[in-house]
Amino acid sequence: MDEPIKTFDLSPEQQNTTTLIQRLLGKRIADRYVDFCRLAAGAFALRVSSPMAAHALRELESILRQTLEVPMDVAVKPSREQTR
Repeated sequence: MDEPIKTFDLSPEQQNTTTLIQRLLGKRIADRYVDFCRLAAGAFALRVSSPMAAHALRELESILRQTLEVPMDVAVKPSREQTR
C-alpha cells in the first residue's frame, strides 16, 4: 500500500489538446481527457486498467455529447428568399 506515487507528464501534443479542449469545451471535459491520458499510459498501478480506461473514455464521450447536444439541436429557419 505504500507504493511511491508515480509522476506523469502529458506529452506536448496532449498538453496542447488539453488546452484546446479547455478553451472550447471547458475544464470539466479537459480534466476527463487528462485522466484518460494518464490511465491509457499506465501512469497508475491499477489491477483493472483496461476496464478503467474504457470507463473513463465512455464518461468523456458522455460529457462531450451532453455539451454538444444543445448547440447541435439548434434549427436554422430558412430566410424568405430561400423558401421561394
